[in-house]
Amino acid sequence: MPGNPSLLKPQVYAACATLIAEYPILSAIPLRENRRSAYFLQLPEINLIKTVSFLTRKASRPQHIIQAQFGSGYFYILESANNTRS
Repeated sequence: MPGNPSLLKPQVYAACATLIAEYPILSAIPLRENRRSAYFLQLPEINLIKTVSFLTRKASRPQHIIQAQFGSGYFYILESANNTRS
C-alpha cells in the first residue's frame, strides 16, 4: 500500500464500527460451547484497536506468482487468524 498505511486506520475502525452496529451478531461470543445450554452473549463494547490487525506484506516474489499460490494471501491470512485462539 503506497503512502502511510496508518492514515487508513481510523477509516477501517469506522467501517468496522458501522458493520457491527448494522450486524450486532458480529459483537456476540459463544458461551458454554460444549454444552447443550450454549448461548451467545453480546459484548457491551469492542476495543477495535486491540482486535483489528494491520499487516504489511513483504513480497519478494512477483505479484502474479503470489496471487496464483495464495490468492493474494488473503485466504492464508484469514485461515491463520481463524485458527489462532487467544
